[in-house]
Amino acid sequence: MKFKIHVQPNAKKTEAAGYYYENILKIKVSSPPVDGAANKEVIKFISKN
Repeated sequence: MKFKIHVQPNAKKTEAAGYYYENILKIKVSSPPVDGAANKEVIKFISKN
């Protein structure tokens, strides 16, 4: 399955924040966008939910 996401790093907490434009899921992550930390947190968040 494929879907589009918009990631917002450096948020206060990691959460799904609704939709960003049409059919693009917005995910806020608390990790900074350094050395793939935000990407790793997105993968971890999606795999739990």
